[in-house]
Amino acid sequence: MRVCLDPGHGGMDSGAVSRDGKTNEKSLALDIAKNVAAKLRADGFDVMLTRTGNDAAVELADRAAKAKRWHADMFVSIHLNSEKGGKAGGIETYAMPAQGMQSTSHSGTAPAPDSKRRFPGNANDDGNMQLAFCIHRRLVNAVRGNTGDRGLRRARWVVLREAAMPAALVECGFVSSSKDLAFLRSASGRETVARGIYEGICDFAFGTMAPGLAPRSPKSAPDAAAVPVPTLAMPPLESVQRPEDERPLDASPAVVAAREAALKAAGLTAE
Repeated sequence: MRVCLDPGHGGMDSGAVSRDGKTNEKSLALDIAKNVAAKLRADGFDVMLTRTGNDAAVELADRAAKAKRWHADMFVSIHLNSEKGGKAGGIETYAMPAQGMQSTSHSGTAPAPDSKRRFPGNANDDGNMQLAFCIHRRLVNAVRGNTGDRGLRRARWVVLREAAMPAALVECGFVSSSKDLAFLRSASGRETVARGIYEGICDFAFGTMAPGLAPRSPKSAPDAAAVPVPTLAMPPLESVQRPEDERPLDASPAVVAAREAALKAAGLTAE
């Protein structure tokens, strides 16, 4: 299974910068992405990064295009957040809104100008939401106590709009928050963030996204998925599909067999 990781910004574009000017988004995003990549590769995934150095500048449209040319099975863009007041903190995960659905940031009663358009990213509406949910649930559980949960959100950003495969964008905390920044500046903090993203990708890849199932990787024991884990109470307006609306993910026979074994061990079915 091929995973394209997209560390945000790069080159002359530093992204968000901490108040003391010592830490920038492009460096943190790249370090987290490389950490996620190492974990995935150790489990047998094929991984590509849209950039591998901080001097590399990649246009927004080129990021999704690279993933498409490489025939990626999923696309995960990694970012850090910022706000002027310095009071906001926490994790946000974004998926592409379905056609006709408003973005999270939209206000007012009139539809947004682009909400009725169908973009390339809408070809994977189900997969987009499943991937974003899987990553957000695992990441928020991983960083619990170090930063907060700002919810699962929707936005028509270029990298999500143009993605030809299931895609999600993760905001891994606020560099403008002293609490988030202290956590993200530490190697252990970035390792924790990377582990959450990695576990979410594994959930999506191997179909263990149902609440109560532990993260599963290719090297996990068959009964590992039966171990209960905390579940998240998602904000009502940002809730994901109801269980009866979830659909099994398309995958190779080996992946389908692994998923069915995990579900059987948990007393569930693949339907």
